[in-house]
This record gives sequence, structure tokens and C-alpha cells, in this order.
Amino acid sequence: MEADPLYLAGQPAGQPLAYAWGRDICEMPESRSSPRALSPAWLGGLLAVILLGAGLRLHGLAAESIWLDEATSILLARMDLPSLIRTTAQDIHPPVYYALLHLWLPLGEGEFAVRALSAFAGILAIPFLFQLGRSLYDEQVGLLAALLLAVSPLHVWYSQEARMYALVTLLTLGGSYWLWQATQRGRAADWLAYALSMSLALYTHYHAVFVILAVNAFALLRWALWPAPRPSLRRWLLAQAAIALLFLPWLPVLLDQIATGGGYWIAEAIGHPSPRVLVETWIDYGIGNARLWYPVEVRRLGYALFAGASLLAVGAAIGRWRRKPSSRLSQAFLFTFLYLGLSLGAVWLVSQFKPMYARRYLLPFLPPYLLLLAMGVRQIPWARWRAALAAALAALCLLGIGFMAYYPQNDAWRSAVSYVQAHAQPGDVAVFVPQWNHKPFDYYARGALPLYRELPVPLPQDADVQALLAPLARYQRLWLVWTPGHYADPDGRVRAYLDGRFRRELRGDFAGAGQISLYDLGAAP
Repeated sequence: MEADPLYLAGQPAGQPLAYAWGRDICEMPESRSSPRALSPAWLGGLLAVILLGAGLRLHGLAAESIWLDEATSILLARMDLPSLIRTTAQDIHPPVYYALLHLWLPLGEGEFAVRALSAFAGILAIPFLFQLGRSLYDEQVGLLAALLLAVSPLHVWYSQEARMYALVTLLTLGGSYWLWQATQRGRAADWLAYALSMSLALYTHYHAVFVILAVNAFALLRWALWPAPRPSLRRWLLAQAAIALLFLPWLPVLLDQIATGGGYWIAEAIGHPSPRVLVETWIDYGIGNARLWYPVEVRRLGYALFAGASLLAVGAAIGRWRRKPSSRLSQAFLFTFLYLGLSLGAVWLVSQFKPMYARRYLLPFLPPYLLLLAMGVRQIPWARWRAALAAALAALCLLGIGFMAYYPQNDAWRSAVSYVQAHAQPGDVAVFVPQWNHKPFDYYARGALPLYRELPVPLPQDADVQALLAPLARYQRLWLVWTPGHYADPDGRVRAYLDGRFRRELRGDFAGAGQISLYDLGAAP
């Protein structure tokens, strides 16, 4: 059997070559709840992966325009903390990310500065995943999973966005790691770290509850199925009670947000997910949201390689369960599958009643999928083929990152505002359909012209457009910033009214930001 030099560099002296990475899963050493100290070779490999991930997340951080949700983050973060919390309570997300961004903003409000908070959260997730992987399985699985996270197009994308998704992924990953450690070692410090991490995760994004559900399902199964040594049921209950008590002050806010229809945009734009959406999520977790730019043959190759690695992991888990269902490695597989499958499945199921299945909300469930991919690669017994598959998966991911950098994906608000500012005059006003697009517009305009924010979303079928726009009669010219086909005004009644009453002088089309038209309010068409 061909030995793996990388593995041999990190193994204890005197171990046989059969201990190398190429061993069959049934001959793997049991996963360790307390991994030994890393050798210089493993530390060097981990550092290289972290630096790669950091470079990918910091490069081009300011290339894309700030879009609607990012502008919302910045507006909230500019408030004092009491106002921030009150305003967040009227939105659909909890306040921790906004509070951290509030503390971060003194570093700057440019695109790079405001996104750097998410970038650092994304970078920190890389060593956390390595640590979880080596605790569940071994150093090779941890390092390959960390590499796949470092080059994951989906994770890189949301690590470059001024939103909470990279942060909640980091917090749930940390909480999951500490719960695994707590079920294996039983230390009070692990239970405390788990409770604090998951509490912060819940205050960052509500989808953290699905990770809490999944990993605690494992904890209960661990207690019921593997009695020796059993984790402390008392400490487990205390940890859950601590999370509940810490979140209790915000619970009335959450219930009110649910009752008042928070997340309406998901119901309108996405709706109830079909089973096909689960396949699309699997694709997103692999080559990311840039898949349409891949050449067809490369895209299909990517599907085959990611599917192959996934199936190898599933086969290894079934084989281990049949041979040694009581082993720690069987526990590790169960933990990983619940972390991924139960979390994702629960969101999909709940979304049949209350739509909440949005791609960016699913980022916290990416790490266990990457662990399974790494475990699948781990099964190949020939070092060169194993290295070739790992390299191919990483190369496919890097290609996706390259496509994301080459093809702009965010709404072109920077260009749209530059166009308006180049032609604006005193006496102008801007109107938005949907009205919330004033947020990214004003991020770049910075108060350069008045903004009209009063059009309802959606526009009622019996709405009197003339009456809604009557307060604008004192202005000389009107800029309409309109997103065609948006549910705010799908029939374009606002634009039709303006086209029928006033002369249009300019029109520009901007990707994502929509159409921008200038009307002379003193001239007929």
C-alpha cells in the first residue's frame, strides 16, 4: 500500500505504514475527544489553509456594490444601542450581529471596512472546522474539511457580505464542537462553552435553533445508545436551561415577529420549497451559486465528483455501523449526519408551513457536509487518487470563486447612484419601487437628494397612485427607481402613471438596481 507522506509526518513514532491515510475506514483509529498536540507538519498545513481562506475572503472585498440587506445592516449599526435593539425587534432578525457591527463601524463605513467583520468570522471558522474534524475523525479529515471550507464559493460569498450569516455559522460550528466534546469528556467547561456559543448564535440568527435541535438529538441518542461512559444528563439539562434563560428576554420579540408575518419576502420570492430544492442546496454546498457560469462538462464533472465523495462517506458510515455500532467512530458519523440532515430537513419541513428556506439562511449547515466530503475522500486507498480527488474538488471550488469575482452578482447600486448624481439638480426627488431600495441608494448618495419612502409594499390593487405621489408636487423633477416585475408593483402602475402624466427625460438600466427614469413634473409627455 502506498503511504501518505503528509500523514506519516504527523503520526507518532513507531506506528506502522498501515496507519497511513490510505487505510480503509474499518481500520481507522477511533476518533479522539482529546486530540494529541499537533506536530509542526500539521500546524504548517493548517496555517497554509487559513492563509488561503483569508486571502480569498479579503481579496475583492469592496468589489461588489453594497446591496439592500447590507445597507440595512449599516443603517441599524449607525444607531445607538438602545435604538438598535428597538428597531431590530421590529425587523425579522435578532440583534447581536448589528450590535457587533455598531462597535466595528468606527473602523470605517466603506465597503471593505463594513464587510471585514464577516470576513474575519469566515476566516475563524476554518480552524474551528479543522478542530471539529480531528475530534470526530482525525487530522486528515479535519484538514481537508478546513481546506474545502477555505475554498467554498458559498462560504466565501457570505464571508464577504455585511450580514450575519458567516457569524452564525462560526457560532453554531463552535457550539457543535463543544457539545461533541461535552458528550465525550463530560467536562463542565465544554457544556458552558456550548451554552454560550449557541445562545449567541440564537441572538445572531434564528436558524441556529435547527443546529441546536440536531446536535441535541445526537446528545440524547448518545445517552440512550452508548451507555459507557454516559454523558451527564444533569449537565445536559443545565446547558439547555442556560440557553433558554439567556434567550428568554428576546422570546416575546420572536413570537411577535412570527405573529406579524416576519420574512414575508421569502413567501413572496421563494415560497414553499419542493424536494428539488434539496438537490439545489447540495449543489450550492459544492460548487456554489456560480454554477451557471461553469462550462457544462465541468459542471457535470463537479456534480459527479461531489456525489462520489458523498457516497463514499455514506458507504463508510453504513459499514462502520454494521461492524461496530458501539464505536466512537459510529458516534462521529451519527453526529455529522444529524448536524447536516436533521438541521436541513427540519428547515425544509417547517418551510412547508412557514417559508424560511432561503439559501443564505442555510450556511450554518455547510460545515458537516464538508466533513462528509472529507471523510469520503479519506476512503480512497491509493494516495495519488486520493490527492487527485481532493485537488479536483478544491479546484472546482476555486473556479467558482473566480467566476463570482469576474461576473458581478450584487445589485449595481454604485453605478446607479453615480448615474443619478451625474444628472441631478436642485429640486429633484427620488421615488422607489419597492420603497426599501432607498437604503442602498442613500448609502452611496449620502443625502444628496430627497428620498420619498412612503409607497406601500405591495401596492394595493385599489391604490390611488396620484394621491400617493401628491406630496411630491413641490418638486421639479422626479427620479423613479423601479424594479420591474417586483411584487411591490408587479403591473408597473407607478411607472405607467408617471409615463402618462409627465415627460420622461432620461432612462437607465442597472443590473439588480432596476430601471431609473427621470421625469419633468412640469411638462406633459
